[in-house]
Amino acid sequence: PFVLGAVLSLAGFWIRRGAEETRETARTAGRPPLFEALRRHPRASLLIGGITAGGTLAYYTWTSYLPTYAELNAGVAKGDALLASTLALAFFALLQP
Repeated sequence: PFVLGAVLSLAGFWIRRGAEETRETARTAGRPPLFEALRRHPRASLLIGGITAGGTLAYYTWTSYLPTYAELNAGVAKGDALLASTLALAFFALLQP
């Protein structure tokens, strides 16, 4: 399925590359809204980036470092450490909005 998806995405890119834009899309195309948002709301943009970075850091610490730490330093069996991490991540996923 992944190879088929890769081939289809390349075919879609090839077809889309040569297609003309509609008049409305060409008229509204301009500066990406991301840059406008960053310019108008720098504090909020940095806050969103910080919140995202914090969650990402916590996630990767929990999934990659803590099972290894539990195994090497606390003497927990590898399977038990991974099971505890998996259960905690499943609980965390249920808390997401």
